[in-house]
Amino acid sequence: DTPETFDNGGPAGVPAERTEQIRLTFPFNKGSVLSVAAEDPQSGYQDTRDNIEVPSTTEPMPDFSIRYVYKNKFLHFHISAVARDLAYTDGIGNRSSKFTGAGIVGATLKLAAISPIFGKDNIGGQAWAGAIGRYIPDDFGGNIASVLAVDNGTTGIPITVATKVQDDHGFTVFAQHYWTALLRSTVAIGYNQQNLSSFLPTDVNNALDTKTAHVNLILRPVPSVDLGIEGMIGQKTFQKSTGVG
Repeated sequence: DTPETFDNGGPAGVPAERTEQIRLTFPFNKGSVLSVAAEDPQSGYQDTRDNIEVPSTTEPMPDFSIRYVYKNKFLHFHISAVARDLAYTDGIGNRSSKFTGAGIVGATLKLAAISPIFGKDNIGGQAWAGAIGRYIPDDFGGNIASVLAVDNGTTGIPITVATKVQDDHGFTVFAQHYWTALLRSTVAIGYNQQNLSSFLPTDVNNALDTKTAHVNLILRPVPSVDLGIEGMIGQKTFQKSTGVG
């Protein structure tokens, strides 16, 4: 339920990263599928000292995800969730963890369900919220994989003062139109906002929110070959203390 773009990252914030996992899939019928997975964990964190971004090496608990998909000839719908135990160990061996999670819901409607005049046109989108940063391309928001913010942890006084989960929320919507059987376009809008911790130092690489819009024109002269052109415009909003608008 993501738009077709030449930009592999897609609209701002759209969860598109993949991780190593062990997954079981249960197809109830042709239209309903349930999946559960244990995924390679990544408790990335940012520290107030030098604003570093590194993965934690003290997280043995996998991320657990569940996903349900329903589809028929008119509709594709999915809802999924992930449960995560984010962990961090400070300079003197004190380990702290926070149990958190995130969710995604999305759908695509084939407009022929409304009227045959729409042909192969479709509209869709998805929305997400929670500690989902590791699944979002890092280009959107800087350090976005660092879901855990750590106050005074690794290189200063080795006692951690505080930790905070930096969650995200956002959405993407799109419409795809077929001009002819071989020529199509997609318009997509994306938005993502990250809840940055107030105790982290301000940084022009950390965007509070990101907005993008894509539009393209794609020609498929023969099967499996796409030729096209795409334009994208984007805007990032930064913390006021950075001096950047």
